[in-house]
Amino acid sequence: MEKYALPQMLEKATSSVSSTEEKDSTDVAPWVREFSDAVTQPLICPITHELMVDPVYAEDGHIYELSAIKKWMLQNSMSPCVPSFRLQKEFFFPVRIIQQLIETLVKFGVVDDTFAEEWKKNKKEFDLAKAEKMFKEGRIMDAAKLGFPKAQGEVSKWYFFATNGMEKDLPKSLEWARKAAEGGDRVSQIQMVDFYILGIPGVLDRDWSAALSFLVKLSKPGDREAEGLSYRLKTATELLVRLEDAQMNNQV
Repeated sequence: MEKYALPQMLEKATSSVSSTEEKDSTDVAPWVREFSDAVTQPLICPITHELMVDPVYAEDGHIYELSAIKKWMLQNSMSPCVPSFRLQKEFFFPVRIIQQLIETLVKFGVVDDTFAEEWKKNKKEFDLAKAEKMFKEGRIMDAAKLGFPKAQGEVSKWYFFATNGMEKDLPKSLEWARKAAEGGDRVSQIQMVDFYILGIPGVLDRDWSAALSFLVKLSKPGDREAEGLSYRLKTATELLVRLEDAQMNNQV
């Protein structure tokens, strides 16, 4: 297959996309694959062989995944790309433009699916680690926005109790509690059970099956807290049945 320099490939790929109505998809696909390979390869860490999440520039003139090059230097002082070059630990510089480029390419589906899926998994782990650090530093809202479940649970409480400068907002409290619960925060899972058992007027109807699904996530052998919630759900359900029966009898 004929090879093209990157600028030529950009022009060729653009013209291919703009003329899809005139060309069969089989004519466009090779250009897309070639363009994807040309764009992706320079953005792959030479150590992990994956798209970089936190790229840094090293003294040897190469760009690496920060965690990978740090791990490498625990056992090697020489560059993984230039074996004769000695690296110094403190000389790694973040390359934000590369980080932003990779995020954009993944977002618009330019890179290969295999690389993209692995990058998304690594990015999620990176963001959670970053969010946990933020949480420990007291940057609760920032950590919550990055997806740290415990921080999301705290934000839910802020909106529920109108603390930390927040006005009482039950819909937002529910939204953050649900995110935290789905992320595995136990306190928020318990809160969601209560929300579904009791309901929130004008916001959330009682939903026994949803409460039960969170109880299943919570339940562990000998877990008294989960057992207490299960008993509460059972009692509330029986009470609701009796109330519905009484209403029907009164109507008759």
